Amino acid sequence: MDDSLTTPSAHQVLVLKPDNPSNTSLVDSATGEVVYKVITKHESKKTTTYVEDAQGKTAASWEWRDVRSDVLTLAGGKPQHASSRLSESKIPFHR
Repeated sequence: MDDSLTTPSAHQVLVLKPDNPSNTSLVDSATGEVVYKVITKHESKKTTTYVEDAQGKTAASWEWRDVRSDVLTLAGGKPQHASSRLSESKIPFHR
């Protein structure tokens, strides 16, 4: 498998290899090429998950927090609280 990064296409199926959402490569199922990489860094007082695009640039980051809302940054934009980007489900989960 070629470890070079490629640009994603419109109808691509991506597979996590290994199957670990915190540290993985998103691989094009048709070609086996790495499209994105997900890296989680555990530093002394914070944990951040980064998604790198095909050029190795950070496409998004998620700073995990215990007490306050997590912080999301998309494509180099302004950091936002996760609670402002994500909403509660209107349909509760039932067994």
